[in-house]
Amino acid sequence: MNNTPADLFERYLKTGMGGQPMIVDYEKSIIDFANSNQDGFNQVKDEIRILYPSPTIWNSHCFAYFTENGKKLFEAFDDKDIQQIAWSKYGFRTGITGGDYDVSSIGIGVPQTITSTVTSLKMDTYNKLIEYLGNGE
Repeated sequence: MNNTPADLFERYLKTGMGGQPMIVDYEKSIIDFANSNQDGFNQVKDEIRILYPSPTIWNSHCFAYFTENGKKLFEAFDDKDIQQIAWSKYGFRTGITGGDYDVSSIGIGVPQTITSTVTSLKMDTYNKLIEYLGNGE
């Protein structure tokens, strides 16, 4: 169990296929890594295969603001230029009207569009999965 998907991805990058032959993570991790560490990405990109279950989980994040500056930040997320940066640099899809998602530049199987999605599971479902998987060890 990891505290965050970022922990798992970092561990994969440190141990490689021998230590982490398969991980489950958000596509944003590999996109962010490709943009922030081109040399490191070039070392691992030919070894990475990205799989998307169908349907795949579409995760969304809630944003609440309590100050005027928080409101300004909230409003900034509607800016097309900021949405484009969120995708191209950090891998955050902002919706079908949120930017020009050119995923071909990454070159490792990130789909241009996500066509079959469900919302994330409820906590009791995660707990059942964890319990079921724990029984096999």
